[in-house]
Amino acid sequence: MIIGHQRQIAYFNQVMRRGKLAHAYLFYGPEHAGKFTAAKALAKFFYCEGRPAGLDKICEECLNCRRVEVNSHPGVAVLDTENTLVSKKEKRRDIPIEDIRELKRRLSLSAEGNQWRVVIVNEAERLSEDGADAFLKILEEPGEKILMILVTSSRELLLPTIISRTQPIRFSTLPDRELLGLVERTVKDPKKQELILSIAAGRPGIVQRLVNEKDYLKQELKFLKEIDAVLKEQAVPEALVFSEQVVSEDGLRQRAMEYILRILRKDLLDEAKRENAVPFMLRLKRVLEIAEIMDTTNVNPRLAMDNIFLEAMN
Repeated sequence: MIIGHQRQIAYFNQVMRRGKLAHAYLFYGPEHAGKFTAAKALAKFFYCEGRPAGLDKICEECLNCRRVEVNSHPGVAVLDTENTLVSKKEKRRDIPIEDIRELKRRLSLSAEGNQWRVVIVNEAERLSEDGADAFLKILEEPGEKILMILVTSSRELLLPTIISRTQPIRFSTLPDRELLGLVERTVKDPKKQELILSIAAGRPGIVQRLVNEKDYLKQELKFLKEIDAVLKEQAVPEALVFSEQVVSEDGLRQRAMEYILRILRKDLLDEAKRENAVPFMLRLKRVLEIAEIMDTTNVNPRLAMDNIFLEAMN
């Protein structure tokens, strides 16, 4: 089910009515904001027997259709009459050139009847260097009735030449009012609702996990409290140990960054009420700068995270 993103839905409704659909789109924005769900919904449009009038007609039943059953791991899927999954390995650090070669082979075959083929590249920033070069050649010579959707939370890691050959569609986090209905279906306690919305920070994918997975909510609360304690107590040794733990995997590091930034923004707002916000504003700015360097360069992630904790405690 698509939650929010009415601007993006309206855009695709318009271009499809006018027959102006581009051959390639880049869905980018924060993790768990709904990019991958939207990509599957757009693909579903081409395989729905009733062919709905627009994406706003796509419902949860449509999204559960096996014709668009694409795993959420990094990889490439070609959706056609057979719903061929090119990338079948779930655990991988990159999308190898072998997947792109298989994609090229699949697209070279004639489609059945007048059928569209939809290519979804999930976590496109994980394209290997030679894989990205090979994919660029496919983008440069698109076939007829082929739609390609690249999904990424790190657009800056893609080749500029790939970005320039796609139509960018940004997905942002959503306001709590758009997510409240999703929470209220399962959670009746107003305090717990508020807690879930706070942890989710505008990301519908996280909301769904928090309301459906009891252990996940406990895990996130524990993680948030640990970070909050380290920053408040200005415990440098504990912060450095914690930093070493969170850089061990990308997801953990990303969550740590999100919670640190949330704590700093709250401190900034609190101090702004007392007209003493400048030091807190500078602290937040420095942490954001380090986070940007860590996401866009080959800097040592452990050293970068150490610096983020130290700056956040100053």
